[in-house]
Order: sequence, then structure tokens, then C-alpha cells
Amino acid sequence: MIKFLTKIDGKFGLDQMSLEMAIVDYLVKMGVTGEAEVSLLVVGKAKMRQISAKYKKQLGDTGPAGHEVLAFPLGLEESPWNADGVKRLGDIVLLYPQTQQKLEELAVHACEHLVGINHD
Repeated sequence: MIKFLTKIDGKFGLDQMSLEMAIVDYLVKMGVTGEAEVSLLVVGKAKMRQISAKYKKQLGDTGPAGHEVLAFPLGLEESPWNADGVKRLGDIVLLYPQTQQKLEELAVHACEHLVGINHD
């Protein structure tokens, strides 16, 4: 079972369940089994710029702070953070406004990073 720690500003009017199901579908397809946890945050432009600036070096980012999605993987390997058997995959930050479909696509893209898939 995949558990979400989700924070979405109510004024955004998003379909949270649909967004979470897109993530679940992808993670199941990638073979994530057992208990897992993903933190999901949907923010506006100002907050995304703030988060991007704060973690720019950690993200290996050399471009402007114009992100639509950020992923902070915790890794699937054994660690003290998952001694209780829960796979804490990491954090996803999505920029709003986007269409629901675009948010779901960005969330799946972020999940690729949470499970260790990186692209150039």
C-alpha cells in the first residue's frame, strides 16, 4: 500500500485522488511493493522559486529557477529511515497552475527519479 503525505492548497481545486492514483499506477508498474510512502506538495510560483533556490545546488541545477516539478528521492535501499519496513521514496513538489493531466505527467516524471531513473 502506498501512503501519501499530501499538501495541496484548497484554492487550487485539484483532483487529489486522481493525482495520487497516477503515482500509484506508475510505482506499481515499476515493481514497488509492500508499504511505501511519498510526500506530495503542490505549490504556486513564488513557493516553487523559493524551494528551487534553496535546493538548487543539491539538485545539480545550473539553470534558472523555472521548475514545474522537483523530486527529492530518499532511495529504495535499506536505511535507518525505513527500519519499520516502510519504503520512504521521497518528496515530490509540483507547480500550480497546470492542467490536471500535466500535473499527473509531472508527478510520474518525478516518480522516475524517486525509483532511481535519471535522464540527461
